[in-house]
Amino acid sequence: MDRRLSIFIAGVFLLSLSSLCFEVSLSYQFGFMFWTNVSYLIVSIAMFGLGVGGILGYFLSRKKEYFTLLSYAALLFSIFMIISLAAISYASKTDFFEQLSLTHLELLSSDSVIFLLYFSLLPAVPFFFAGIVLSSALNYPTASKREISYIYFGDLIGAAAGSFLVSLLVPALYVEGVIIFCSGVALVSSVFFKRPSRRTVGLMVIVLALLGGAFSMRDHLEPVPKKPLATYVEQGSDVLYTLWSPTSRVDVVQFPWGKIQFIVNGSYPVTVLKSHEPFSGNETDIRYFMFFEKPESVLAIGSGGGVELAMAMQAGSSDIVGAEINPVIMDMMLSVFKDVSGDIYSKPEVTYVVEDGRTYVNRCNRRFDLIENGVLGSDALILPSSIVQTFSDTYVYTVEANQDYWNHLTDRGMAVILVTSLMDDYNALDADNGVSYRLLRQFSTTREALKREGVSPEQHMMIFRHVMSSGYANLYRQTDYTFIFKNSLDEQTVHATLEQAAQAEALIRNYYVATNSAEADVFRFECVYAPFYNGIDLESYLDLVPENRDVSPTTDDHPYFYHTDKGAPSFLSSMLEGFFALTVLFLVLPVSVERRLKFESGITMPFIGYFVLLGIGYVLIQAVSIQRLSLFLGQPAYAFQVILFSMLVFSGLGSFITGRFSDERKMVKRVLALLLLVALVYVVGLSPLIYYLMPNPIPTKVVYSVLLLSPLYLLMGMPFPLGLRIVSKEVEKDVIWMYAVNGGGSVMGSIIGMILAFSFGFSYAFLAGVLIYAGAFTIVMVAFRR
Repeated sequence: MDRRLSIFIAGVFLLSLSSLCFEVSLSYQFGFMFWTNVSYLIVSIAMFGLGVGGILGYFLSRKKEYFTLLSYAALLFSIFMIISLAAISYASKTDFFEQLSLTHLELLSSDSVIFLLYFSLLPAVPFFFAGIVLSSALNYPTASKREISYIYFGDLIGAAAGSFLVSLLVPALYVEGVIIFCSGVALVSSVFFKRPSRRTVGLMVIVLALLGGAFSMRDHLEPVPKKPLATYVEQGSDVLYTLWSPTSRVDVVQFPWGKIQFIVNGSYPVTVLKSHEPFSGNETDIRYFMFFEKPESVLAIGSGGGVELAMAMQAGSSDIVGAEINPVIMDMMLSVFKDVSGDIYSKPEVTYVVEDGRTYVNRCNRRFDLIENGVLGSDALILPSSIVQTFSDTYVYTVEANQDYWNHLTDRGMAVILVTSLMDDYNALDADNGVSYRLLRQFSTTREALKREGVSPEQHMMIFRHVMSSGYANLYRQTDYTFIFKNSLDEQTVHATLEQAAQAEALIRNYYVATNSAEADVFRFECVYAPFYNGIDLESYLDLVPENRDVSPTTDDHPYFYHTDKGAPSFLSSMLEGFFALTVLFLVLPVSVERRLKFESGITMPFIGYFVLLGIGYVLIQAVSIQRLSLFLGQPAYAFQVILFSMLVFSGLGSFITGRFSDERKMVKRVLALLLLVALVYVVGLSPLIYYLMPNPIPTKVVYSVLLLSPLYLLMGMPFPLGLRIVSKEVEKDVIWMYAVNGGGSVMGSIIGMILAFSFGFSYAFLAGVLIYAGAFTIVMVAFRR
């Protein structure tokens, strides 16, 4: 490899690193500003810009000197990242933004279409220029085409470095700072493509000045007005701190009456314990009822601000474990709020882990008298990638999770699972009787888990509901408490529990009356379901669920507990149709029309399908792998860093290895055949192996994750560069075109994956990815017979 090519690949490495970091930053940024479905749409449109950039590169490559084109495109990528950041920051503070009626249930409303297009197209512009560089780089001017393999290696390794760096940089620089960092890296990459002229040096000085100014004036972005954080601020609450973890933004809010909460991604509250306030258990918080059995050992999943830990201590527990997944919340509780909370996490009775509670339960070799699960909804943590962010959901509400809780209870133990719903027309099946779709899903999930454990569900379950005000007129909020008892319930135990519940309700109602709280008119705490009790017949309600709703048990393969519509969200189908049309319109037709549908090689048309399928298949398998291993590792930050980094590194190594192959046609068939065999082994064996290895400590599981990923992703890195080399020997300039259509396939792949995962489960999405690769193999076999 000559020196000039090595320098060129270094430029590709830096540009790819910058592009991946920018993509992840957008996922973070819009995941905070909007609800998940909207942010996913915006980031997908932005990422489609890479493919459009490939088409621009195809046409511009004939008009501009090759290395000059790449250098200027990298420079413009740097400049437009800063312009995009500034424009988005400005727009988030306008009056028009404050009037948006966009909610988490409305994808597009009449007054938000223009604004969403603005937020979609603005970040797409920088990716136009990144696409020009990354696509044109693969058409490196050389007689040999093996360089494609090495250049693509540089692309993937750069993306791997970006995926690792971003999780380290976001907590330190925040999203705005990371985007500025990306701009600086892209600026440096332009020098590697061509030695800068005086004019270019002048442009670089201007960009550096813009970078410095942007960093000094950077400001936090604002969420849409209907997100709780915006509402709290509008009502007079103060934002004390704003921090980023590798998984989410956390704002610390102090309300006018003194309460302090962590607000995760602008939406989900975690209350901070204030030790100087009088705390007398069930007189102030109904959650204290969970401790009515006076458990000695307690596991609090989602321990957050320490309130449940204080309750456990109040109840006399001597062995308390708090599992908190968000490292920012834990760091703040151990430092800033150490005194405020009475140093709750340093009490001799308390130990803590920064880990997903489900993963901790699975790997720990002990039992508890009480396992309390009161975690937030799935939107609280947004995985930082447009590929996987909407795949994410919590694994603490699945059948397997309930089984894990059951198997880690002492003989006198019980698990309590909390689920909250706003009892509006969407969530409530029967608001008068407190029957929500989530309640029915929790009931069916717990029942299925107990059946799998070989016990009668009716003899081990009690369900209570806590009714409270919601802040919305004529609507109330309800938290359902599902109690799972290890011992079979008898009539005496049930009646004693009901009596204690009635006493707890009376005490809290008296507290509200004594403090003149309006909550006294709404508050209720009552039993919904229990043996030896004339409660609600939840079985009969299961038969009343409409055909378009789904309350079937959630599993680790299909963990979408909060999604109670049947099948995938409707907006995903609309997105898929839209991006298919965009792919044809912007990525396929321009070149086809330019050539008047006359192609110089017979493999051109088949290979358009080949590269689209590679884009779809790679993303399908990648997204499901990340989801599977997220549960395995137990910490989204670990999962994203380790898994995506390893995938890209091994794919990059696979591309590098193809540089040693001389006969591309023969090797692409062999590689795809071997890839299909290995992938089928993963279809059968990945899930059982993950569960078998689950009890290991995290460092060991990181090693296992890397080993699990290496064979498959080494092979998955080979078909793309081999295909490009085949195309380049037929029609050299088609390399850039194929990169573009592959980008369109990647965007469609993430949508197809979510539709399959929501509708059928992750296993089917993974299998679909394997079948997509089988389709690519079929295209190759047919094309080479002509």
